Amino acid sequence: MTKTLITKIIEGLQQDPYFEEFKFRKRDYTFIKKDKIGYKKIVIDNHDSYDPKRDCIAKAIYPMYFRRFNILHQWFEKHSFRTLATQRDTYSVYDSEPLHTDLNKSYYYFKYDGENFEKDLEKLANDIKVRSQNFFNKYQTLQDMYQYEIVPILENTKKLEGVGADWVFEYLKLCKTVAPEKYPILKEILLKQIEFMYGREEPNVVIYYPKLKDILFDIENP
Repeated sequence: MTKTLITKIIEGLQQDPYFEEFKFRKRDYTFIKKDKIGYKKIVIDNHDSYDPKRDCIAKAIYPMYFRRFNILHQWFEKHSFRTLATQRDTYSVYDSEPLHTDLNKSYYYFKYDGENFEKDLEKLANDIKVRSQNFFNKYQTLQDMYQYEIVPILENTKKLEGVGADWVFEYLKLCKTVAPEKYPILKEILLKQIEFMYGREEPNVVIYYPKLKDILFDIENP
């Protein structure tokens, strides 16, 4: 084949009317659609692998889905240690297939000899459409994200992440924007988590810890 397999897969997806709404970014195999409040993004992660079901070397495809709300990230640009380009591509929430012990249930496989290509492509495209539509419909607004991400924290039904730091500031910004009356409660919960991670020398928290007062000031005084 003159074209690489991943190129054929991408071109096949692009022929589906659903993907016409997205621009394709080749450098990271991403379908992205920007709107007034941020973006919707579908990443086609891929690598050479082994298909255990068909007992052959194959291209493994792992779709991931992302939603960004600009208001949760733009204010943080002056604090971020990332490059400006990277910070402006940061997502607010994401979804992906669970990585099962049986990887055959997590990945979509394409044989290099082209056998069953059309059938495999049809399944991939249909599954991506269903999964992405469900995800994007779930997170249409900031209020949606607050309901699914912040309320469970306030109700003590969601386990907090033990790594990273940006998510803490994004959650605080989200709460301050959508439900400011709940902000003091969330702030107390998340600052305890920051202190816990700092005590474990979580690298991202260590970097931002000296800036913590300034970051909180910007959240509370937009």
